[in-house]
Order: sequence, then structure tokens, then C-alpha cells
Amino acid sequence: MSRRATLLLGSFGFLLRGLTAAGQAPTPATLTTKPAFDVILRLDGTEIPGRVLLITPTELRYLAQPPAGPPAAGPAADTLRLPVASVFLVRYANSTHEVLSHPTLAASADSSLQPFVGLSAAQRESRGRRDALHYYTNGRAFWGSFGSTLYVGPLLGVVAPAVIGGAPVRPHNLRARQPLLLRDTNYARSYQQQANRSKRSRVWSGYGVATGLYVVLIVAVLANLNH
Repeated sequence: MSRRATLLLGSFGFLLRGLTAAGQAPTPATLTTKPAFDVILRLDGTEIPGRVLLITPTELRYLAQPPAGPPAAGPAADTLRLPVASVFLVRYANSTHEVLSHPTLAASADSSLQPFVGLSAAQRESRGRRDALHYYTNGRAFWGSFGSTLYVGPLLGVVAPAVIGGAPVRPHNLRARQPLLLRDTNYARSYQQQANRSKRSRVWSGYGVATGLYVVLIVAVLANLNH
């Protein structure tokens, strides 16, 4: 093998390691252990970590999440209460969520849904798609697919984008600019669908870019070996 080909192969390996590391940088965040507590999201945007004990038509009872660190000695935490009317939704520790406010516009007196007054269902769906295109972002979908494809090659690398793209966007990752608008069922359904499409598009874009780069580099190495 010529010295030029040897140097080119060495550079190719270095580039692959660098790009793979960049693509997998977000991995630690995705592997973080799920929190062992629920999150109560109030209508004013405040998030309260804790453990939900009971939800009645008028009241939510919960235990506050203790601060990080060794458990303090003393009596157990008191049960706290919130009016259900002040709570938007609860995100449970098992990744499920429950919307406590009535989802229809007609039954809600909350001014947060005033932008939808007078709009038809189709118009609210159109607003949901437009907002998802503008506000939903997920760079990890692109880089995760890109890095895994470079690491194992295009043939085996197709598995990662298929798995990542097939998983729907979780409600707490929708990144809506006005989360309370998701109380409207037409808007929320359309926003979710568009977010799922955008995620799949980014995943397969990462796969396509990585595959193109992989092929170009292999062709360049083979061409230099023939000289």
C-alpha cells in the first residue's frame, strides 16, 4: 500500500471517530434515569415535582418532592392540595400524562384559548400544523441517526433511524410556544402529527447525509489505492 493511501485511510478513521462522537453527544441525556416523581403543570406555567396521591373533581392531593440529597430525619411530608381548576396536566413518573382541564373550547372560560374563538376545527388544525413546523425542534433525532449510521455503516445503520423515527414525540417534548393551546383537541392532534412527521424527516435526513459521506469517503480511499 502506498504511503499516500495509508495517510488517507488514517485520516478517514480519524474523521469517522470525530463525527461519531459528535453524533452521539446527546446520548447521556437520553440515558438519564427517569425521575421517580410526578410533575404537576399549573395553568400559570409553574411546574411542581411531587407524588400525586388523589385527584377528585375539585381537588388534587400530592406529596412534595423532597430536595436532592440524603433523606432528612423527621416526620413524613404533609399532604398538599391544589384546586383542579388551577392545574393544566400531570406528567407521571411512568411517562404517561393526564390533562385535568376540559379539552373543548366551549367548556373553557380560560383566556388562554381566546386565539381560537370563532375558528373552525379545520382552522385550529391548520394552526397546530403551522406552529409545530415553526416551534418543534429536535436536533438529537438528526445527530443520533447520523452518528449511528457512520459508526456501523449504512446497511446496519438503517435500524436506528427506523426505531427513532417510529417513536412518537412525547407530550412534554412538543416544545409548543403556548402549551395551554394544546388543551384544544383539534390543535393538539394536528400539532402532534406534524411534530411526528418533522422528527421522522430529521431522522432520515441524518441517515441520508451520513450515508452520502460514507460512500464518498470509501470511493476516495479505493480510488487512491488504485494509483
